[in-house]
Amino acid sequence: MKISTMSFCTIAVLSSIANAGGDIAPVPVIEVPVAKSKDFYGGIGVSAMKLYNDGSEEEFTSTGVTLQLGYRYSEYISVEARYTQNVSKVVYDGGNSGNADNADYDTDFANTGIYLKPMYPVLEEFNIYALLGYGMVGLTAIPTGPNAADRAESGFQWGIGASYSATDTIDIFIDYTSLYSGEGFDHLATANDQQADLITFGISYRF
Repeated sequence: MKISTMSFCTIAVLSSIANAGGDIAPVPVIEVPVAKSKDFYGGIGVSAMKLYNDGSEEEFTSTGVTLQLGYRYSEYISVEARYTQNVSKVVYDGGNSGNADNADYDTDFANTGIYLKPMYPVLEEFNIYALLGYGMVGLTAIPTGPNAADRAESGFQWGIGASYSATDTIDIFIDYTSLYSGEGFDHLATANDQQADLITFGISYRF
């Protein structure tokens, strides 16, 4: 008898809930946002490196690898650090200095810099940008009389470039960076202007 009474009560309660229909407020669905950051990025590129003497037309050239690490504040501005190191032999062209050319000059060619990177989205996948910052470029073991010394200059560096978003996380870029422009190069040919620069083609990953 007790079981029958309980069953009747259960059916009555369920029926009243079912008949209430629209009177029951729907249970709210709370969407929890999933954090997905693509503000940091890193990359690698191949660089054509050059130091050129405007007066004597002497020239140091090499192929280098550029490592890139940056943070993107918005679609219009990033801050970026770069390090470039030669991976091929440094070639020396004596120009009109009278010095002998050397296809395997015993030196290392490197640059370290940090840059503010203003960007402008020309198209959804295509950006142009500038590099404005500070860096140091140098060559090791440059002869000076009977000895050899490292030569380096630090100061303002600038560049221009373009990037293409191949996917949501992968960008392909190409840019030009002026590393140094001025008289001498740490007492190397002090009477002449020297120009050091890079042309870099690379790929970066946003994470």
